[in-house]
Amino acid sequence: MFKVGECYDPAASALKDAETEYSATAASDNLQQAWNGCPVNTLPKMDNEALREVLKYTAVVLFAILALYILCILCSCKAIYMGIRVTKTAARFVFNNRSVLMIPIVQILVLAVVMATWIVLQLYIFVDPPVIKEVPAGSNKNQADNICVPEAQFAYCSERGSFAADTGLVCEWSCAPESYNMASWQFWFGVFNGFWMMCLIIAFCQMVIAFAASFWFFRKPQGCLSSIWYALRYHMGSLCFGSVLVAAMKTLRAWIQYQQAVFKRTVPGGPASPQAQLASVLFCAAGYCLWCVEKCIKFVNKNAYIYIALKGTTFCTAAKDVFKLIFVNCRRIAWLTMISGMVNLLSILMITAATTIIGYLILMALYPPVNEQMNEIEKQKAISSAVGPCIIYGVIGYMIAKLYMTVYGMATSTILVCAIEAESLDIKGTQFDDDPALQSIYDKAKEDSKASDADKADES
Repeated sequence: MFKVGECYDPAASALKDAETEYSATAASDNLQQAWNGCPVNTLPKMDNEALREVLKYTAVVLFAILALYILCILCSCKAIYMGIRVTKTAARFVFNNRSVLMIPIVQILVLAVVMATWIVLQLYIFVDPPVIKEVPAGSNKNQADNICVPEAQFAYCSERGSFAADTGLVCEWSCAPESYNMASWQFWFGVFNGFWMMCLIIAFCQMVIAFAASFWFFRKPQGCLSSIWYALRYHMGSLCFGSVLVAAMKTLRAWIQYQQAVFKRTVPGGPASPQAQLASVLFCAAGYCLWCVEKCIKFVNKNAYIYIALKGTTFCTAAKDVFKLIFVNCRRIAWLTMISGMVNLLSILMITAATTIIGYLILMALYPPVNEQMNEIEKQKAISSAVGPCIIYGVIGYMIAKLYMTVYGMATSTILVCAIEAESLDIKGTQFDDDPALQSIYDKAKEDSKASDADKADES
């Protein structure tokens, strides 16, 4: 018999038994019986009315955002469909132009050489300066200064002499140029040069991909070598100017981080003092603002390089025109960015997972795990755990996937800009002609544009 205040196990069908054993009168007298046969007053209740209101209005806001998101999707079906087709066209470009997949490899090799050279040159700032002029043996500091200062040098203790009972260690003085440290402008000028060279190499590779995708889209018989020639011959100035903007932001961010570390070490009271905490917040805010500016500059630069490859204009003109193009076609670009981002994420995850699984299978085939049937020699050759190698395989797969998907991302952005330009100039014979579904969207967009222009002409 079901009793008030007693909770029954759902697996025992207590609630069903209670419903069959209760009469109508008993059921009406026990309206507080709840799910699983538990009384309502034994279930958890929320006594905080303010929290209930907060949760209620939060749920309303979330449902409103969801409804707005669904409405945006319904109103942007054509833009979404075009974004999907653009990503498909970009995949065809990469498949038909496999030589562009060599660009990341060359980029890594060149970056490695440049970085190694830059590190060696930067280290020369911290090593002992070369001796320019010798000072007579037995000279003291004042005598050495009198000899070195007129030569625009400083007295440098190049070698410790013998121990003197009255004066201690005796220095053998020499004249040498001034040594530098991380606080000197020479060091930060070197940091800026390093960032500039890295950004220039990356920008050059982006423009090569943009040239190759533009040639392919408009069916021009050109390849990667022609793209490299055009970028080197005609647009190195634009690449240098765009990369110097990014390098300046990176240098400022690094300098702010250095100043933050110096301030924490020198502030009275140590890093836990209120002054240090406030300064840390201000430094972090400044670094975050510069990071946002750097991201915006990178986005404009990438599209400006595409426009330069397409039109052959200067950097400033291309940046102005592409900013106008982005503003006019913000909905298409937003959806394409979202779709291509999802494709990139899924591709990176799949490549990383596939690399890890294949590496694990090869590892197990070459070095099977230890088991009881192995002899001592086989146990010494067997692997004890595959976790470490699999982590290495996953990291390598992620780096390779991230590198190669940048080619696909640049191709996607280039093809979108080319499609918009072909639409505005009514150019036929592009790669969109090979896709009937995309060509129908392209023709419909042109008809809408012509109808809008005709309506504006009638109104005027």
